[in-house]
Amino acid sequence: MDRTKLTITVVKEPRPVGQAEVLEFSAIGPDNKTLKYGAWNKALYEHIKKGAVIDVEVETKVSDKKDPDGEPYVSRKITQLYINSEPVIKKPAGKAWGKSPEEIKAERASLEALAAVKAITDLEVAGKTVSQELITLKNNWLKRALLTSR
Repeated sequence: MDRTKLTITVVKEPRPVGQAEVLEFSAIGPDNKTLKYGAWNKALYEHIKKGAVIDVEVETKVSDKKDPDGEPYVSRKITQLYINSEPVIKKPAGKAWGKSPEEIKAERASLEALAAVKAITDLEVAGKTVSQELITLKNNWLKRALLTSR
């Protein structure tokens, strides 16, 4: 994500996209190029007006698909807008926005271990040679998993 200032030149009416809605607009960035942007969060809409200079975070994605000129499609999504250096989209107090880094790390480690256990088991079922060390690790993980699930 990049933080930049944009000068808005054109603002379209919000349009539905699936179950959501997007406000599309064109703006001149720091490189003096006019590019297209989209805002998906309605809290940003009131600040996106023709002629306004906005301070935003932009998430840019380049598609594998090509336009008629052979150029890849580029999506520029406004993820945050700042007024006097304060974010417009505020995170709620407390832990309401997803998991903590520790929870994510523990979950990832558990999923990786589960995948390893499955791979080792698949090798054993297929009659392949599996080292005793891997079998011991698999069995220890299964014991811990079964004991903590009670």
